[in-house]
Amino acid sequence: MDNNLDFTSEDDMKMASLNMEGHFPMSNQERYQASDDQPAGPSRLSNTGSRRSQGAITEEQQRERKKEIDKAFRMRRKEQENKMKENLHILNEENTRLKRENKVLMAERDSMAQNWQSAARETQRTTSIRNL
Repeated sequence: MDNNLDFTSEDDMKMASLNMEGHFPMSNQERYQASDDQPAGPSRLSNTGSRRSQGAITEEQQRERKKEIDKAFRMRRKEQENKMKENLHILNEENTRLKRENKVLMAERDSMAQNWQSAARETQRTTSIRNL
């Protein structure tokens, strides 16, 4: 491994030397989480309590919550639908513009082809007149 590294501080050099040796220092939080002495947090506890012990949710509260969730869903769907309609309108306008542009370009191509044919005929005529 190349040890010709440019370090700006002693901390950088210390970290680099530890990393080169394959050691990665742990933060205090990582040490705490890795230790066996860690107290059991909510993620380590089994789910022994029920919802009722945390405070009963009445059917009325459940219905009210469902209404709010459904209303938010309908609003999101309506917003999505409006965005799609707007996008469709923009795409239709662009499509119409591109079709017009395509017609103009095809007309220009046909005009150029006619000009080339006329020029080719004129060249043939002048060449045949010179050869006489």
